[in-house]
Amino acid sequence: MPTPRLVTLMIAAGLGLTVGLAPEPAAAAAQCAALPQERLSAALQTINRNRSAQGAGPVELHPALIQAATQQACQMARQGRLGHGASPSQRLTTTGYRASIAAENVGVGPRDENGMIATWMQSPPHRANLVNRRLRDAGLAQATDANGQVYWALILAAPR
Repeated sequence: MPTPRLVTLMIAAGLGLTVGLAPEPAAAAAQCAALPQERLSAALQTINRNRSAQGAGPVELHPALIQAATQQACQMARQGRLGHGASPSQRLTTTGYRASIAAENVGVGPRDENGMIATWMQSPPHRANLVNRRLRDAGLAQATDANGQVYWALILAAPR
């Protein structure tokens, strides 16, 4: 199994960083749909178990963060490349969520949320986002490009 590719974290403070992989020609046709509630709930349990093990309190799913994560995952799948683009705070603003702090993890590769969360937990900067004690809300999404590559976005934030 190929090693999942990760992009370093970005804790939103107005940073706009794009780090990408070469786009694939057929990537414009992406399958973009919100994860079913049962998968989101299961992922949240996994995230919160990891947070608890690191002494952090739980996060809760938030519709605005799910929407922003879905937009990001879909954008990456359409472009056929992994990247952050706009800061998560900028994306959250378009959903009406006013963040005091926001962080984003993106990844490509694993077909399920537990695989992606496990991969992020093995990466110190991504793990730092997942267990950041200041973050209270979460949104997770995946999208698949025309070549079958799965892109993931996780946005964590705390309101103002």
